[in-house]
Amino acid sequence: MVFIVNMTEPCASPVYAATCLPGVRHPLHILLAEDNPTNRDLCLHLLAELGWEADTVANGRDALQTISAAQPPYDLVLMDVRMPEMDGYETSLRLINRFPDPASRPRIIAVTANALLGDRARCLAAGMDDYLSKPLRSRDLETAIFRTVIGEEPPTSAPPQADAASPPAPSSKALVDFSQFDVIVPGPDSPCVALFHEYLQQVPDAIAAIRDAAAQNDADAVASKAHQFKGSSATFGLIRFSDLMRITEKDARAGVALDTMSTEEWANTALSLFTESCSLIRSSRGI
Repeated sequence: MVFIVNMTEPCASPVYAATCLPGVRHPLHILLAEDNPTNRDLCLHLLAELGWEADTVANGRDALQTISAAQPPYDLVLMDVRMPEMDGYETSLRLINRFPDPASRPRIIAVTANALLGDRARCLAAGMDDYLSKPLRSRDLETAIFRTVIGEEPPTSAPPQADAASPPAPSSKALVDFSQFDVIVPGPDSPCVALFHEYLQQVPDAIAAIRDAAAQNDADAVASKAHQFKGSSATFGLIRFSDLMRITEKDARAGVALDTMSTEEWANTALSLFTESCSLIRSSRGI
């Protein structure tokens, strides 16, 4: 439940008080379109920290149906770019065609793991209003919502502490970017520990699924699964494993190297990289 409080002055505290959350001062009806359960739960957690709640769907078709039937109408859609059945680009184009008056449709913020040159332009060309790159950070999410929906900058007096400064870039040889991990899982009592453990349980099956799909020459299934865990892994700072998933997705979409991915050697290499990263996190953070 969101309680609406009429406040005219921002909080003086460097950390948001419950009555001073952005979602309390600016209540919004939000839809999150995201097919990856880990990314979906993490985004819901970040929104909750800012005082917002969201309804969820797992593909573009359901997003269109939910938006069309919504009462009251949605103010904002957080739109994953790659989803099954209908991706974020096509969903946005259909939404604009269905609601040609900008005042009658929700604002759309693209959320994508593809931080590539031209992605932002493609999202805007599809009619989206803004663009966020995974891994999501609370401050970036808040800024995009304020800029796109509320029409103002967020209060500078109250940024979440973990996001106050940009962390240094990790070494290219590092297994784990702890500056990223600590933002998402700031300690053993963080609610995101459960999300991290859920992710850990999913990865071995994902590696096996990629190997089996490659053996069947199913490039689309390989690319889809690799894309999913590229984003999840980057969110939790497993940068080397995320990079392996990025290369796997790229090769699958190009139709190359499927014979390599179908081998036990590839699966063992991927699992070893993942296991080493997890061991480093456990020894360093006790999680």
